[in-house]
Amino acid sequence: ALNHSTWSTCPFNNGSSSYDSAYFESVRSTVCPNDILAPEHDAVYQETGGWLKLPTNADIQELIDNTTSEYVQDYNGVSGLNGRLFTSNINGNTLFIPASGDVWGGSFYFVGDWSNVWSSRLNSANPGCAYYLSCNSNQANLYSSDRCNGFALRGIM
Repeated sequence: ALNHSTWSTCPFNNGSSSYDSAYFESVRSTVCPNDILAPEHDAVYQETGGWLKLPTNADIQELIDNTTSEYVQDYNGVSGLNGRLFTSNINGNTLFIPASGDVWGGSFYFVGDWSNVWSSRLNSANPGCAYYLSCNSNQANLYSSDRCNGFALRGIM
C-alpha cells in the first residue's frame, strides 16, 4: 500500500497537518543529535540491522564532488530503468541512482525522470527541512526540502 506523504504522517511531527516546530524542538536532541538522524530513527539502519545507514549531506556532497555523472536510459538493458550513473574520479567504481520519482499526497510523480534521495542531516537553519540528493537528466545536486516529502532512501556503509 502507498503511504501518504504529508506533515500529518511525518515522523516526529505529533500528527499536526503542518510543521509543528515546538513539538519537534522538544524531541530534536533525541531524534537528531547534532542534527544527524540518530541510528534508532534511521529507517535504512533499522531495516538493515545496522549494516547500512542514510548518507549525510557531507556524504552526498562528496559523491557529487568526486564523481562524474550522466543520465542513463534503459540502464543495463532494462527497458524504462532510467537514472543517474555516478563514476568515481578516484577508482572508477560506479553507483546508479534509479529515477524512482517522488510520492506526494498518495501519488507517484516523475517516475523514470527524477529521483530525490534523503540524507540523514537536518537543515540546521530550517529544521523543518532536511538535505537530499536531487537527480534528473540535467543535474545531480544537494538541496534542502520539507521533511514530509516522500523521497527515496539509499543506504551507504
